[in-house]
Amino acid sequence: MGRAIKAYCISCPALTWYQFGWKLIYDPDFRDWYLRGKGGVLDNDFTILADDYFHVNLSVVAGCLLICYLLAPLVAFILFRYEQVWKKWVDVLSKQP
Repeated sequence: MGRAIKAYCISCPALTWYQFGWKLIYDPDFRDWYLRGKGGVLDNDFTILADDYFHVNLSVVAGCLLICYLLAPLVAFILFRYEQVWKKWVDVLSKQP
């Protein structure tokens, strides 16, 4: 029962972030609200990343966000599943001069 509660508590915020990224890509009203920023004075983080650093559309940054959110549990599972393998690699690499 404890594991189920932990999984539920972890997944609820993640679902909110998935919804946020999905809305940034596919909901024009939400995207316009997000692009307006904080009272029209300050830009939001993803707007700054899209415009100033990567020079792409906000939907591209939101798509990367969604991909990273979807890959995070997969990477965590792979690291857990092959823990002995990567621990051996770390030991070997840490012993080299």
